[in-house]
Amino acid sequence: MRRIRVMISTLKEGFVGIWKNRSMGLASLTTISLALLILGSVIISMLTMNQAVKDIEGKVNLVNVYLENGIQEDKTKKIEQFIKQKDGVKDLKYVSNKQAMENFSKSLDDKTLIEGMESAFPASFEVTLKDVNDAEKYVREFQKIDGVEKVSFYKDLIAKISNASRIVKYAGSIVVAILVMISIINISNTIRLTVYARRKEIAIKKNIGASNLVISAPLVVEGIFFGIIGAVVAFLACYYLYRYGYLRYNKTVYGLISTYLVPPVMIRWDLLKIFISLGIGIGAFGSVLSSKKYLKI
Repeated sequence: MRRIRVMISTLKEGFVGIWKNRSMGLASLTTISLALLILGSVIISMLTMNQAVKDIEGKVNLVNVYLENGIQEDKTKKIEQFIKQKDGVKDLKYVSNKQAMENFSKSLDDKTLIEGMESAFPASFEVTLKDVNDAEKYVREFQKIDGVEKVSFYKDLIAKISNASRIVKYAGSIVVAILVMISIINISNTIRLTVYARRKEIAIKKNIGASNLVISAPLVVEGIFFGIIGAVVAFLACYYLYRYGYLRYNKTVYGLISTYLVPPVMIRWDLLKIFISLGIGIGAFGSVLSSKKYLKI
């Protein structure tokens, strides 16, 4: 019974402190939300890029040979024969301007946007190689063919996505670490105000033998509360912004890099667990750090 009374008293004191220091608490909540929002963006970006690499890895033996606009039919046939005769070529498929435009239009909701723009989409050959290790050799060879505008293959794209993934990971981690430190400092300052406002009450409690745990518990409750609210705000912002982007741009992304975005429903609960855990951790750590420092009176 006594434990229940102590728990109720601790929670009551914690919420009184939250209300009294709501302006400082808002600053703490904002920085926690920003830190977790950026972390969520990094996590989603990493998941999407990893998914893209996995999807594209199955197509690394595919080379796209884009032809110059207005190329004559006889020259196209000569290029086709030249590519076909290569020992390393497993399959060859011609994609006309019209077909290229139709393929791109599948990624658009409003197909009228590209009506009459057939000439903007170059014809190409999709070359499937027997061995992906020969890709770079054939790319260099195909680039020298008269009438070829450019040559691309998925191995290049994998390298670019992997590099972008590393940049997002390291840059995002640095920004998140800075914001987490600011969050802890803000929580610490909020708790310091609570300790100062209640310094007489705390001194009386110490004089009658109250333990540091009993005195600091309401302060920890205060920090955890701000951490949880910040985490929930960050989760809602991150989830619904990503959901909007997914519904609006998923097809476009597939049209650009041949992979879909990770469905929001697949990551929402894991994201919420991560956010809540980190929010509680940041709030509790900031509170404990501050209470240890300022309760030494």
